[in-house]
Parts: sequence; structure tokens; C-alpha cells
Amino acid sequence: MNTLRSFITPTLSFIVANRVAIISILIVIIIFYLGFTITSLSLKKLKVKVFSYYPFDRFFPQSGRWSVVYFIITIALLGIIIYLLARGNFYLAPA
Repeated sequence: MNTLRSFITPTLSFIVANRVAIISILIVIIIFYLGFTITSLSLKKLKVKVFSYYPFDRFFPQSGRWSVVYFIITIALLGIIIYLLARGNFYLAPA
């Protein structure tokens, strides 16, 4: 019983001391969960057969290689931008 009380007392004091942060994190998690649920429910209602009516073959190749290459190029460019911002001593301040 004493070990249970020695565990509960610091836990309750931690919760009381950080209640604002805990409540705000829970609210953010609930908002993201609701957004995910609403998005997934609306995506499940989409008609799957609609894609065959639109000929995207003229614009996008059949293979998925172009999307992988595009993703890698995007990640590389973002990495270069972050590297240059970190090494170039850029500051968010008026000119």
C-alpha cells in the first residue's frame, strides 16, 4: 500500500503542475483525430469507378517511377534549403 501511495502522489502532483499543457495536448489530439475521421469517412464515400472515365494516361505515365523521383527531388531541394538557411546565418529580422 505504501508503494502505491508513493507512486500516486508524485503522479498527481505532476498532473496538477502541468494540467494546462496536458489539456492542450489532449485537445490537439482530439482535433487531429476528428479531422482524420471526417477525412477518411468522406474518402470512403468516393466512387472508385470514376477514375476510369478520366484519361490521365496522357499526363502521367503508367509507372510509379515518376512519383518516386519527384518525391526524392522535393526532399533533396527542401534539405538544401534547410542546409543553406542553417549555414548562411539568416535571421528573421527586418532588413
